Amino acid sequence: MAVISWAPETDILANLRCIHEELDRMWESASRSTVELVFPPIIISEAEDSYLVRAEITGLKLADLDISLSGNSLTIKGERKEEKPGAYHRQERDSGAFSRMVGLPGSIDGDRVQASYANGVLKVVLPKAGPKKPKMIKAKVDRR
Repeated sequence: MAVISWAPETDILANLRCIHEELDRMWESASRSTVELVFPPIIISEAEDSYLVRAEITGLKLADLDISLSGNSLTIKGERKEEKPGAYHRQERDSGAFSRMVGLPGSIDGDRVQASYANGVLKVVLPKAGPKKPKMIKAKVDRR
């Protein structure tokens, strides 16, 4: 039978190292699963002939928003001004610039897009592009 000497300080340090490594693994796992909040929250719905994008953007004016369409990607940009300084008990609304880009599942007719803003909700109606019709090309006879 082998005799093994026991060194309490070595075992305690090894156990602390194991606990530290386990806590590091748990922290990394928790930070990867944290959901990042995005602003503004958006709802995209689809009708037969269009898509509807609704974005909750309270406290802004339509003139403070920049709405653009590139291909089938809609971008909403703006800036919420900081509230007047004061003695707040709680402040849960962020201020500053924001930009949100969302991809739409189909082609959009960019010439017929309409946007409206009421009661803090931006509504963008994006008509679907019609099917592309084949273009007929007539060939000319070269008589040389």
